[in-house]
Amino acid sequence: MAAIHGSRGAPKGEVTSIDRVFETNRSFSDVVSFFDQSGYQVVERTDTPGATAWTVKRPDGTVAHAVVRNTRPTTFELVEVKSEP
Repeated sequence: MAAIHGSRGAPKGEVTSIDRVFETNRSFSDVVSFFDQSGYQVVERTDTPGATAWTVKRPDGTVAHAVVRNTRPTTFELVEVKSEP
């Protein structure tokens, strides 16, 4: 986890982030379906030949990015960012 204090252009406060990478035996399409049905507010969703990515806003205000990669085994990465006054 990293913290940045008073970064230029941002209000004073703390920004925290965390990223995690996972492997799963589930198929790429199963993992994409799981994230499509997550229930979070989707800000953006994009597809490339090798991955699907989302930017979502969670109820607590956290912005999260999820990327599912069409690899063997399937991998997915979660990056969460939250700013506190």
